[in-house]
Amino acid sequence: MRMKIAIHQPRISYYYGGGERVPLEQAHHFSERDHDVTIITVRSPVESALFRAFRKDNPRVRIVCFEPSLKLAGILRRELGHSRRRIDQESIEFGKMTMNFYKENQFDIVATHYTVDSLFIPRNQNVILELHGCSVQRRMLDKRSIDRANTLTSVARSVSDHWRSMYKLKRPIYLTYNGVDSLRFKPERCPKRYDLLYVGRLIKVKGVDDLIYSLSTVTKNFPNITVMIVGKGPDEKRLRYIARKQRMIGHITWRKSISDEELLQLYNMSRMCVFPSVAKEGVLTTMLEAASCGAAIITTKCCGMPEFIRHNINGVLVSEHDSRALAEATIRLLEEPRIRKDLGKQARHDIQNSWTWQKRVDVLLKVYKKSAVDKHVMTPI
Repeated sequence: MRMKIAIHQPRISYYYGGGERVPLEQAHHFSERDHDVTIITVRSPVESALFRAFRKDNPRVRIVCFEPSLKLAGILRRELGHSRRRIDQESIEFGKMTMNFYKENQFDIVATHYTVDSLFIPRNQNVILELHGCSVQRRMLDKRSIDRANTLTSVARSVSDHWRSMYKLKRPIYLTYNGVDSLRFKPERCPKRYDLLYVGRLIKVKGVDDLIYSLSTVTKNFPNITVMIVGKGPDEKRLRYIARKQRMIGHITWRKSISDEELLQLYNMSRMCVFPSVAKEGVLTTMLEAASCGAAIITTKCCGMPEFIRHNINGVLVSEHDSRALAEATIRLLEEPRIRKDLGKQARHDIQNSWTWQKRVDVLLKVYKKSAVDKHVMTPI
């Protein structure tokens, strides 16, 4: 069954995060399987490198870019920040702008990746809302968006459980884990330049402050430890202040953004990758990419991370907000290169066995096809 699939994501043209990378990966694989794919987004004067590369490499995917209204242009000039208010305003304004487009163009599926993106898509369209993370508090905007979606999917069991509990949902939420391109993200022989690598936004829920605090203990055993932190966000100033206060500035290299090629190199040039998230996450895309490169992973027991990481088998799990446990895990893996190697080797095996995009898209397309036949999917697949 060949489907017409629209991916509605205003930020996909200019921002680079999991909520942008994942739908682009999906669009690529949908198109490769001969589905008719259209991306609906906002025209940005500065496109992300990820979006530019996608545009070049996927000529079969139709891209519809809407010129921002004056109101939307004003919203876009503001940083995303901690608050969801900025994203909500963008989603609402962009949704209003695209209503006529959807009234005139019929799709089998309109996929959204943020709750409020679903809100203004007309009822003639069949909306699948993919839940990427967990909201901190119950919101009417989210409730209305969930009610609008014909089908719900989530990227982790922990995410599904959260939304079911918060909104007392009785309807199915289909578990559709994200994947990774294991042919691109793969182990490479190269010298190890960094002991620790973190990749992600610099926001409170990522737990980067716990990583920095842990270094005070680690440096007692490894005074020359090297750390790379890649990312930007509203917490950057605070995190740099913590690093100065902890006298860790000399140990940390900061990069705001890097290309995919540089990211692949960093995964392979690092002895281990640390993802100390404390809330809201699903199964981190960056964690899966690092695992696919055979890196040793340290992450937390919260969110969706234990749905991939099996403690001391393909990675190490520590409690969230526990900088001492994080330090102990780091010291152990720095002292035991054989354990590091075994963890990374098993993580790579698990990615190839179950977590490639090819395997994950198989599951996702089953949900899409059933939803396309019946807008209200009643029985889990």
